[in-house]
Amino acid sequence: ETAARIESQEMTDLEKLAIYQQTSGYIARQERLAEWQKGQVYKDFRASETGSAADEWLKDQAYNDFRARESADGAGWGDEDIQYDLTGWMPLAINRNIASPELADMEYYDDRRHLKLYDLIAPVITAPIRSVFSGLWVSELFGDFLSLNTGGGRWDIKLEMQDKFRNGMGDKDAAHILCSNSGTCAWVDYSTAGNVLYGATAADVGIPRWMSKLAGGLLEIRDGTAKWENWWNAFEDPYDTSAVNFGYDLYENTEGVITEEAFRDALTDEVLNSLQSPPGGFKPPFEAQPQINHYPADGFDHPETEKNP
Repeated sequence: ETAARIESQEMTDLEKLAIYQQTSGYIARQERLAEWQKGQVYKDFRASETGSAADEWLKDQAYNDFRARESADGAGWGDEDIQYDLTGWMPLAINRNIASPELADMEYYDDRRHLKLYDLIAPVITAPIRSVFSGLWVSELFGDFLSLNTGGGRWDIKLEMQDKFRNGMGDKDAAHILCSNSGTCAWVDYSTAGNVLYGATAADVGIPRWMSKLAGGLLEIRDGTAKWENWWNAFEDPYDTSAVNFGYDLYENTEGVITEEAFRDALTDEVLNSLQSPPGGFKPPFEAQPQINHYPADGFDHPETEKNP
């Protein structure tokens, strides 16, 4: 009846304004209610994550409600703004690492420990020189390199990615996207980018692959995640090795000149298929697809914690 009166011009402008204000107020109230409901469901979902194991059913119900409301709204609460594809970001992070002043001394010592100037003239002189620089290189390895790349160091980016890209019930149900040179995109475990970055950085400062693999295995043992079936790989997860080796190959094949084009060319379908799949509990928010990079090189740096003196 109201619509008919408006169309027939029987309603005054004042009456029309009153109806408009009432309608707008109703819509606004409904939108606020929807936001409130979103907040309640989200809080229930987050609260249920910290519940006991006996509440698994409730966790599932809260999560399903959480996702159902996202689908009903046509967009997730933040998922539409998250860039999961790190293909364009990886070259930025790698170049930041290999050009960093923190590793400049290690690169210098690595060059000098392979000194060959006096090999044919005075090997007696060359040996001590090499030993000195090798010692300095080792001190950097166990100093800045390890403190930056492992144990919650600034470049231990897996910690930030685990939180940023988490989309499931478990703490480690996280993943990101990489796209090969053929245009194929896939979800991979959240640790993949960090392992690739580590491999390229290690190659730049002269750490041999066998040493990286041994260090990876020791970290698995220290963290209690080592598996006996990986004994042949020094107890390092083979998927971690694949990602680290890709970083080594990328650095060596480009001689350290890693452009976005070079990175994409190196990331073949074969390499992409060798990388670790997402955890079983990860729920992809959408089909793997390329995304424009908006992250800066240090976008996933782990905040440095204050160390005890």
